[in-house]
This record gives sequence, C-alpha cells and structure tokens, in this order.
Amino acid sequence: MPRAVALLSLLLVLLGAAPGWAVFHISAIDEIMSGLNGDATAQYVEIKMLADAQIAVAHTRLTAFNCDGSTSNVLLELPQDLCTGGAGWRWSMGTSSWAAATGVTPDFPFSPGLFAPCGQICWGAPGIVPPNPATWDATDPNNYVDCVAYGGYTGPRQTSDSTASTLPPGDGTMSLQRMGDTGDDLADFALAARTPANDGCVTTTTTTLPHGGGGACKDFAGVANTRMQVAAQCDCAGAANHGTYVKCAAAVAKAAAAVGLLPKACKGAVKRCAAMSTCGKPGFVTCCRTKADGGRACRIKRRAAACKVPKGGTACVGDVPSCCDACGATTCATVTTTTTAGATSTTAPTCVQRGGSCTTSAQCCSHYCYVDHCY
Repeated sequence: MPRAVALLSLLLVLLGAAPGWAVFHISAIDEIMSGLNGDATAQYVEIKMLADAQIAVAHTRLTAFNCDGSTSNVLLELPQDLCTGGAGWRWSMGTSSWAAATGVTPDFPFSPGLFAPCGQICWGAPGIVPPNPATWDATDPNNYVDCVAYGGYTGPRQTSDSTASTLPPGDGTMSLQRMGDTGDDLADFALAARTPANDGCVTTTTTTLPHGGGGACKDFAGVANTRMQVAAQCDCAGAANHGTYVKCAAAVAKAAAAVGLLPKACKGAVKRCAAMSTCGKPGFVTCCRTKADGGRACRIKRRAAACKVPKGGTACVGDVPSCCDACGATTCATVTTTTTAGATSTTAPTCVQRGGSCTTSAQCCSHYCYVDHCY
C-alpha cells in the first residue's frame, strides 16, 4: 500500500475521533532542486498536501543529509502554520537566490544547504501535531513525514523507502519531481520541467541580535538557521556549564561558515546569542525590561524574582533561553507586582508542562499550544 494511502487511512480514523484537529501528515515531498542555471545556491523543496486541513506545519523541520547519511543539517524549523490548504495544494521552502532566479518567492526561506549530487532531504515531524523540536531526533529519517533519497544515497532511509533514486536533485534546468508514491524513490522520481509554487502567504524571517551584535552581519535568515543547528547539536539544559554551551555554539557557527551556510561576519552573532542565554545556568532566567520611555533591554538574572519592573515600565520573564528571543510578544509573559501593607512581592510567570491546558503557545514550556493543550 502506498505510504500516503496508509497515512490517510490511519488519520481519517484519528480525525473521526477528534474532529477539527488540523494535521500535516497526509502530504509528501513533491519536487526538489539544487542548482539552477549554474547557481548552486538556488535551492528549493516543494510539498504537496494530499488531503484537506493539512496546514499545521509550525515547528516541523527541513533537514538535509549528505551522501552516506553521516552528516545532517537542519535547514529550517518552520515558524508558523500555512495560511491555506487543501487536497492537491502545494507550498514551498527555498533560498533567496532561487526566488530571484524564478520570480517565485517560497513560503519559508532557508540558507543553501542541500547536498549535491547525492543526499537525502526530509521534511516533517513525529506525532499527531509537531512536538517541541528539542524533544526529537532530527537525524532519524523515520521521525519525518517524508524523505527523498537521491543520487544513489547510501545512508539510513525511512523504513518505508525501499530504494534511493539514482538521479541528482535537478540537472541545472529541470527539477527532481515525484511521479508516484510507491515507497520506492527510484521508481517514484524523475527529472522534469520545474513547476515552483507557493501557498500565497509568504513568510519573512527575522532574527533579533543582542545590542552591538549586528556588525557586518546582514544574513538574518542564515543566523536563524544556524541557531536552529545550535539547538539541535548543543544541549542547553544539560550543558555542564555555560562556557561549555557557548563553545559548542561557536563550533557549530564555525562549521556552518566553513561550508557556506553562514557568512563569516555572522559567526559572532550566533555566539553572542548563545553567550546571552541561560544555557548551562540552572535556575537563571531571561528578563526583558521596558522603561517608561519605551527603551527595552534584556538581561540574564539568577532567578525570576530578580526580574524587577522599572518605574513606569514593565518587565517579563522569557520562556526561551536567549536574550535574542526573550522579548518577543509570544515568548514573554508579564511579571506582576503586588503591594500589600507596604510590602511588595513579585510573581513571575511559570510555563505549563506538556499535557497541561493553554490558550497560547507562550504559556507552554515546549512553546507549542494546540487544541488547548501543551505539546
């Protein structure tokens, strides 16, 4: 039975038991291309949705594997869901040079990172809804909705994929496209005239750098994608100490720059985001303080109670570890201050554990709220 049909049968049962749950599993990688008109950085991955309501893609990953699967790079963690969906609907992820060359802006941008002429590209996440990416292994192909192995790839594949395609991910003019869904990439894919598409709600990715951290770095998408690599490769909560974590982040940034995924001028920005974090500092928090004049600053504090509200302003404790992200509207809950009989006490927000009730993603320790529960 083709993989998509099997998934459809399973999820129809699940949807019948829980009406209204949006899913993302009934979909497949439909088209990939690395290299267009001699530009190796022009890269593109298109997803085809095979049923209605397949729009809950936030926190899924796009990951590239090299020829033998010994190296994998998380190219993108999708920042939001799709705007539109339906059976046969297509949406895309791609590089800025692809957009410039084709005139079609992908829904989600990523920095060049597909391996050529051989490798594997995987997209998706395990579970009914995408869980917190930090909780699952990005190097296991079976954790994804779909993977396409090309160019005679010899590394680990999904157990449902029998054979890798011998074709490259495009020949400079044509793309590698799905022609069937039998679970055999050798039979299912062929080179054909490219047909790039998007969902119609293009996403702009931005990254906030710490004060003085911008410098000559202008590739904010590259910084964001490299920081995703840091999150996947460096253990924030389990780091022996803060210095160990920052050293790991610096090594990831150096490696990304060495293979062209990150401009050398941006290595410092990635390291500073790691340095201005609570990683390797148990009990520490990010504290975002906004003064009465609107000035905002983030600092690392030893405990939540130390995140004091400035006169006439506000303060909040972030539910993310780095000051590069802590002051976002969806990641920072307001600290409340209560005065009783001359005594002032400050109550910092706490996050909801997985399985608990929520109304917004900001309330969840995992940063993902779905159908009123944290996942």
